[in-house]
Amino acid sequence: VYSEDEIYTSTFLGMYNRMLRKVKASSSFEFLHHNNFNKFRTFIKMCAGYNTLSGFLSKMTDYEKKMLFQRLVQGIENANDNLSSAVTIADTYGSIKSASEKQMFEEAILAYYEEIRYTDPEAEKLYSLILSVFEIGGQSTSTMAFNDQTVSLKILPIDRIYKEGKNIQQHFFFDDPDGKASYAHFLGTFRNGNWRIIDKGTYILIKSVRGMAVEIYANKPTTEYAGQDAIKAHFAETQRWPDVVVHRGHSYFASAAIESLTPNAEIVFLGSCGGYNNISQVLKYSPNAQIISSKQIGTMMVNDRLALELNEVIRKGQDIVWDNLWYTLDRKFAAGTTADKRFKDYIPPHKNLGALLIKTYRSML
Repeated sequence: VYSEDEIYTSTFLGMYNRMLRKVKASSSFEFLHHNNFNKFRTFIKMCAGYNTLSGFLSKMTDYEKKMLFQRLVQGIENANDNLSSAVTIADTYGSIKSASEKQMFEEAILAYYEEIRYTDPEAEKLYSLILSVFEIGGQSTSTMAFNDQTVSLKILPIDRIYKEGKNIQQHFFFDDPDGKASYAHFLGTFRNGNWRIIDKGTYILIKSVRGMAVEIYANKPTTEYAGQDAIKAHFAETQRWPDVVVHRGHSYFASAAIESLTPNAEIVFLGSCGGYNNISQVLKYSPNAQIISSKQIGTMMVNDRLALELNEVIRKGQDIVWDNLWYTLDRKFAAGTTADKRFKDYIPPHKNLGALLIKTYRSML
């Protein structure tokens, strides 16, 4: 919990599994209590982000779950970063799969909302927004603002990512065995009559040859730094920055892609393990971006299919309807395969509760 931004997905999952084995004989609530609930919101947020929350809650009685949810939702208006705490609540709620646990969570936050709604105007505004995100209440102003954001994220009009006669993308690859394998597989998906691959030395340029003009810039993993620098220099020279940015690599490489973002980015695809945890950082650099992320382990089998299908929609000049794209992708992966299981952890922009909360909150300021 003291290295939330630095910890690798594999490290967190490994430590989490070791911890869970040690608390097998007792409840996970007792584990939190024994540690005086130190930074427990951060830990719960990380469990939600790495899709391990259900397992953690399964080691509690119903009474303990109610106690935990009450602690989690109460008093965030007094936190140093109350929006971050609100996102933790949204992410947690979105990760709860059990209907009975969702009901307990809703009861906890509704009860606290009733306590503060007439005594603390700022707290009322924040909690009303959370209730709107959960679609279980809230004032009309926050509900309307949330509904506007949800509608705006369901469909991305093509003109937002097709500017000055073309769509520009940057894909980041990294110099390790996984990066080299992902890069080779990625190139293979574009070896068809709709695309042309041009070698630029330290990077490659993939251009559409039919339909709308699309240019995809991707550094070679073997020239990771030189390739990324060359692409950046090209964008700076042309003063045309990417509309779509895709991170392809482990979570500890994500900062390279995120820190390259500009307000021009309309789609950010975090194809890395645990990419879900980087949402707030992405929105700091690209406030209007629609974000695709994974809640656990990213895989090239899903990433490459998703990238290709997305680019086919763009090449054809169609608006991006995320529900339709997800439906198409779901049919591409054979039931029960690793890709099919991993794809279920990928979150489209309009279903990311944390991002929705941040965007709605900012729209209400």
